[in-house]
Amino acid sequence: MQLLLPPTCSYRKKRLPALGIGWETQDMAAVLSSAAQATAELMLVEALKVNVAVRYTVIGCSAFWVADYLHTLPDEVKYLWPTDWSFTKVLFILIRYYTFVHTSISNWHTLGMGSLSHDQCFIFFYADTFSCFLVTMICETISYIRLWAFSGRNTPLLLFLIPYYVTIRTIEIYFLVKFGKSVDFMKAPIFDCIPIAGDSKLLSVVFITVLISQTSITLLMVYAAYRQRLLTYTGNLAKLFYRDGMLYYICLSFLTVMNIICDFAGPQNGMQYITVQFMVHSQGVIAGRLLIDLRAHSRKDFNFSMTRGTSNGQECRTKRVSKIEFAPYDSEATTKGPMNEAQTETFVLKNL
Repeated sequence: MQLLLPPTCSYRKKRLPALGIGWETQDMAAVLSSAAQATAELMLVEALKVNVAVRYTVIGCSAFWVADYLHTLPDEVKYLWPTDWSFTKVLFILIRYYTFVHTSISNWHTLGMGSLSHDQCFIFFYADTFSCFLVTMICETISYIRLWAFSGRNTPLLLFLIPYYVTIRTIEIYFLVKFGKSVDFMKAPIFDCIPIAGDSKLLSVVFITVLISQTSITLLMVYAAYRQRLLTYTGNLAKLFYRDGMLYYICLSFLTVMNIICDFAGPQNGMQYITVQFMVHSQGVIAGRLLIDLRAHSRKDFNFSMTRGTSNGQECRTKRVSKIEFAPYDSEATTKGPMNEAQTETFVLKNL
């Protein structure tokens, strides 16, 4: 790097008096001091540019989340609020409303409200980091439950999924903690908590773990669909369940791979973390929409069956749905009589 030296400083040696060797040393020290100051100023300017870009990203993600929430709120009120409480509904409430807490933490940490000390920067950083992890964990839990429901509540699969889920989350926490210990911050006159150091390779391990988890869950779902022939012998609800799961995997995989590439190939000045918040907010949006869409189609299909069953004066009895499962077809829940071509679902999705 070429150093721009002030006019009064030079590396050219001067003819000095007998005791003037100290003057040359002072000139050299001045040059080195000016070079170090110029380098520090360039680093500060670059860090501020990255910080501004990250701020815009966080603000954009927050606006994206609020817009999606307002857009889907009528469907949430119509299809989710009237249902009985269940574990799946609790997860929906968490992913739906905890994201507001997460985006508040992220904005507070990124925007640097108030004057924060060096230790306070770490507190907000860890809060933001593990808040991202919590959102991802909730979305992963929904994916695991969807797989279990899709498999027909298979007990051996459940016995595999529980320790597998715990192992994946433990690995992620371990590398998140190591990554947090590698981060350092710089104080700036305007902005607080500007990260200037951090081993992004450790963070990439977390993203790789998420990708492995989602890939394995998707492959198991494909295997369950093939084994039970759900796509051939069931109706639109099971097909929607399978299709949405595949779309969720494709979107999440793309975002995860994008974060891994940024961690390895991106400039190591903070810009490599710019896609993290976009991935976390997108996870919350997609997971919430999957549950709303599934419940909406379930209600529409059920109401259609009710209408078809009563159009010719035939008896139609309803049965209250209360469990998370793919249950065998129940003739008591549909029309009695010869008209059953629109109601021959091999499996009925309950309370998802």
